[in-house]
Amino acid sequence: MNFNERLRAEIEYSGLLHKEIADKAGIKKRAFDMYVGSRLSMPPADIAVKIAEVLGVSVEYLVTGNKAPKEVTLPPETNKVIALLSSLDSKEKEAFITLLEALANKR
Repeated sequence: MNFNERLRAEIEYSGLLHKEIADKAGIKKRAFDMYVGSRLSMPPADIAVKIAEVLGVSVEYLVTGNKAPKEVTLPPETNKVIALLSSLDSKEKEAFITLLEALANKR
C-alpha cells in the first residue's frame, strides 16, 4: 500500500468529504485531489502534517504504513514522585521501592 492508498483508506474511514479535509487542512481542494489521485503525488511535508492532523493519523503512517508510537502522558503525581525519587540516595531509593512494592501487593 502506498501513500495515496493509505490516504484514501483514511478518508473513507473518516467519513469526511475531500472539500472538508482540504478546508480543515487549509489547502485547495484541487491540490488535495492530486494527493488522493492514483498518480503517485505526495504533498510537501508541511501539507502532509496538516492532512494527517485532520484525519487523526500520523504522517509516518501515511508515508510508510508504520504506526508511530503514541505519546505517553504521565499523570501529574507521577512527575512529582520521579522528582522526589531523584533527590534520594541509593539506600533511600531502595527503601522507597520496597514501600511501593508492599503497597502494590496489599491490593
